[in-house]
Amino acid sequence: MARYKHGFRHWVKDYFTFTKWQRRALIMLLAIAIILIVLPATFPYILSHNNTADADSLVVTTVNEWVVRRQLADTAANDEADVNNESWREPAGTAYNPKISFFPFDPNTAFAADFAKLGMKPKTIQTILHYREKGGRFRKPEDLLKIYGLPKELAEKLMPYVVIADIEKPRDNDWKRDSGFTKTKTEKAIAKVDINLADTSQWIALPGIGSKLASRIVNFRDKLGGFYSIEQVGETYALPDSTFQKIRPRLLMSNGPFRFVNINSANVEEIKAHPYVKWNEANAIVQFRTQHGRYGAVDDLLKIAIISSEWLQRMKPYLKLE
Repeated sequence: MARYKHGFRHWVKDYFTFTKWQRRALIMLLAIAIILIVLPATFPYILSHNNTADADSLVVTTVNEWVVRRQLADTAANDEADVNNESWREPAGTAYNPKISFFPFDPNTAFAADFAKLGMKPKTIQTILHYREKGGRFRKPEDLLKIYGLPKELAEKLMPYVVIADIEKPRDNDWKRDSGFTKTKTEKAIAKVDINLADTSQWIALPGIGSKLASRIVNFRDKLGGFYSIEQVGETYALPDSTFQKIRPRLLMSNGPFRFVNINSANVEEIKAHPYVKWNEANAIVQFRTQHGRYGAVDDLLKIAIISSEWLQRMKPYLKLE
């Protein structure tokens, strides 16, 4: 019996006694095994959390759109009477209270959701849509004052943001005679888009421009600080040149850039934020100003070794001195 016990202890000692390095290796293997067991169990929670956030965002967007459409539908039956009744007023205490934001818009082409963002109430929106469906057209910003139910204060705030696209008139030679018969050919009215004022809905109205391209054009314009040339629209990421050439005749520009970079006060990050500027160029502009003092003219940038005349010509419309 003693021999058996001695042999068993000897066997346990041989197989379950580890060196220092073996113990470390065993601990590492156990840690890896625990991670492999626990990590897959956390995947469903992570995925369900992300999906829930996405679903919540989608539900909120869908409900908001449904609310606007439902309120428009509820008031459609009474629109005709409301348009002719000058004493009509929006009922007090209405639950519809959207967040107001002002942006350039064309009242002849804007969507119901656009009018809602501008602070108009459902009855007023339906009145405008009904007016347009009957062939009515806004010809100047002051026409907003003629809309029943639109408060004068709100109309006056919106008028500076109104951008009404021009419509080409029929040419004088549209009337032609052929073999004794008179033929009338009216050129299709083409709406022009102001590249510095148009919102995404106006860009989407152009051929070949979808919601993604429209957003990219507007975002690119905002980062630049405004376009100074129609050709710059063609620089938009993923905008095919064939599409740009197709829409180019419909583009116009009423004014130039609306945001500038002050090279006498801007820091590296502010200068680098412009799409035409790289970090080394922005850093060189600031370092040169630190060493030599304020710039006396924009052309002084040519004294910097890495600044080329081609770069300055492209960037010059966005630079200013103060």
